[in-house]
Amino acid sequence: MNEGKLIVVNGAAACGKTTIALELTAALKKAGINAVYLPEAVRAVLEKRSILGIEGALTRSEQTLVLLRQLEREIRMKRLYEVVVTDNPLFSAVAYGGYSDERMEHELQRASGADLIISVPFLSSEDSGDGVRLEQSEKERLELHMVLDMYLEKHYEGLVMEAVRDASNGGYTDMKHLECAVRAWLMAQE
Repeated sequence: MNEGKLIVVNGAAACGKTTIALELTAALKKAGINAVYLPEAVRAVLEKRSILGIEGALTRSEQTLVLLRQLEREIRMKRLYEVVVTDNPLFSAVAYGGYSDERMEHELQRASGADLIISVPFLSSEDSGDGVRLEQSEKERLELHMVLDMYLEKHYEGLVMEAVRDASNGGYTDMKHLECAVRAWLMAQE
């Protein structure tokens, strides 16, 4: 079996990345494609910190552990499945972690790169009734995603597909459109 494709669902906090990733994975499976959803590796670290009563930002060693776990999981899953869908890719950890070592960044890029990035548009205030989540999402989009956008532009030019928001569906992503676009992209890769 050839190495599988890594599809990344990318966007700001609370924009529906996980929902889209899960729905896309289910649609691909239903279409007979051997697909899997890969959740974020940071969850295990956060659960351990919670049990131990540790608060605050992740330490540098914890960030590195998360990054290495995500790398190992992406590589392993790409060997087992035709398509791996994730909403927390390795490149997020690299971009957000502020790794300035060009060699490390290059090695991580080479080891595990996205084959397709689905960019989820930011929710407008009309799309969401939750002002707090919207404010948090806007803050993250402006601060963190500026770094990630520059990283994607540098390393993944031409691999980004926009998810389409459907106004008749409450502003949510048109999953039928997205599924068809991804399946067409997969066929073109063969």
